[in-house]
Amino acid sequence: MATSAGGYGIPTFKFVMIVKCVAGTSAGSTCVQDTYVQDPSTTAITYSQYAGPASVSAAGRCISVTGIISLTSGPSASQAQYSSKATHCGQSPFSNSG
Repeated sequence: MATSAGGYGIPTFKFVMIVKCVAGTSAGSTCVQDTYVQDPSTTAITYSQYAGPASVSAAGRCISVTGIISLTSGPSASQAQYSSKATHCGQSPFSNSG
């Protein structure tokens, strides 16, 4: 949402991460990391609007997602955070569901 001055607010830390879970992970369980992608790559980067995009190739695997947004800037910034359990678990193209 743009401000009344036409800008997008004060840049704060915003973060998104997608983790591809190891093979055999079940939906709703803790995701053990196989590989991951995050944006930004360091906490020194701030955004006025949003972090991302981020994507990971995870066919046949579960993923876990994390998002963080600082509500204020500075060393004592308040943050909101969400981290999921394993979710969006795809079937292997070699599995037989019949």
